[in-house]
Amino acid sequence: TGAQNFVLADDQGHIAYDPHALVPVRNFADARVTAPANLKPPWFPLPGDGSAEWGDGIADCASATATPLPAACWIPDDQLPQGKDPAKGYYFTANADPIGVSDDNNPLAHPPYLSFDWDDSTGFRATRIQERIEAALAASGNVSLDDMMSIQSDHVSRPGKFFATYIASMPTTGDSADLTAAKAILATWLADGADCPTGLTGTDPHLSGVDTSGTVPADSAGCFLFHAFLRDVVTNVFTDDLAVARQGVSQLQAIKALMYMLSNDETGTLPNPANSFCSNVSGSGAVTASRKCSQQVAIALTQAYDDITSKYQTTNNWLWGRVHTMTPVPLLALITTNYEPGPYARPGGAFTVDVGTPSTSASGLAFPFGSSGNVRHISLMDPAKPVVKMQLPGPERDVPVLFGGPDLLLQWVKNQYFDYATSSQIDAVVVSTQTFTAH
Repeated sequence: TGAQNFVLADDQGHIAYDPHALVPVRNFADARVTAPANLKPPWFPLPGDGSAEWGDGIADCASATATPLPAACWIPDDQLPQGKDPAKGYYFTANADPIGVSDDNNPLAHPPYLSFDWDDSTGFRATRIQERIEAALAASGNVSLDDMMSIQSDHVSRPGKFFATYIASMPTTGDSADLTAAKAILATWLADGADCPTGLTGTDPHLSGVDTSGTVPADSAGCFLFHAFLRDVVTNVFTDDLAVARQGVSQLQAIKALMYMLSNDETGTLPNPANSFCSNVSGSGAVTASRKCSQQVAIALTQAYDDITSKYQTTNNWLWGRVHTMTPVPLLALITTNYEPGPYARPGGAFTVDVGTPSTSASGLAFPFGSSGNVRHISLMDPAKPVVKMQLPGPERDVPVLFGGPDLLLQWVKNQYFDYATSSQIDAVVVSTQTFTAH
């Protein structure tokens, strides 16, 4: 299925949320159609006897085309969650639920719409956006253009805040010197706000100088340590268990599961359901070492600290931008003058607002990421003077260098916006005019 989330606005001050998605009719999970005792939650394995097919059970939905959408197979758009002019004064999406339909965590409670696995259901990015909007409203009563540019460029790590807060609450008795040092680095990072700067003065991960301003060095080191730890703890906790079922580790689901497990009581004897994944198991599933999740956290944090220290020595060299990079895909047909293939140092990290989530399944101390925001767009809906700001990651230049065209890719890398002309504004920025006559 494909989905699009639209947040709409007009010049009269109205805003609305209107999704379009191909959501299949699932009568077998709809209490308005099927008796509660016969409901089949679609997130469990379903029978193949025809009782859990998409659609109304009559239409041939397997061969139905998307245009026009057959109501027997797909839920009409007007039955999907929508909203207009919310009391709080704003919407935000970030691949999350902007109107709270799924807040009850019970998809069966609000048919016909059925959604359980929002891409960002832990609210990492969405909650951070809400924090920033509320802070701007509290400070000045509105959200300015500068506020929006800053919010879209936000690199604070909410997962980092969770794990750093948990680690700060762990007992210190019996800690090794390395574990003590690692905890101190994350404590400083958390106190600074858990931001993820590159630690560099430029965009080249290898040649750029070191940014020594303010808290940047400590924040860069803390962000580096957190992501190395996150990779290690997810790998250590889940890889062995899921291998028994011949399954790989889903990054987002693993992080959410670990957060859940760490939020549960670890008292009592082992094995404990809250720690079941945290014990080490053999290829046959037999427990080879009973461990609490807090023990796995300590092991992974020490492991990450030792790995980084072995390669980079002092924290002054723990520069996040050296290892957290993006490399554009070389679309040869679109390459223009002075194409630079990267890699580029980028701030941010796992599920930050400005997306830069590296894989937790990779090994070593390289943290490249392969997907991010393809467009950063801001519209100021002022009928007297509309303003549109844009960032585009390429092609690298929108007009030849001869005409002074902006370097779109580097602007995107640096979170720098350009003015996107609309209406009569276009007249002032026209570079050249060409006339064609048909023969």
